[in-house]
Amino acid sequence: MIFVNTSLDVALERNAKRPRSVPEDIVKKSWNQVQQNIGKFQQFFGNKNFIIVDNNNVNDNVFDMVGKQVRTMLSKKVNNPIAQKWIDTELARKAR
Repeated sequence: MIFVNTSLDVALERNAKRPRSVPEDIVKKSWNQVQQNIGKFQQFFGNKNFIIVDNNNVNDNVFDMVGKQVRTMLSKKVNNPIAQKWIDTELARKAR
């Protein structure tokens, strides 16, 4: 999982600049709910399968860094038996 995160200040600032913005109280409530879920996502996906991207300052380095982390994750062996079964099924289907 890739979790793209910003500070509340940045979220409010970006919302205010959008042509179609939402009320500030909704931004704050949504941001707080999402922040409370970070730990749950980390537990569900595991630290090895969870990347947090700081999106406060958008620049090309962030995308390069995330791309590198994703490529590293994709090159690792699949450990989940359900996922491995799905891969095997899809490869067999492709071979037909």
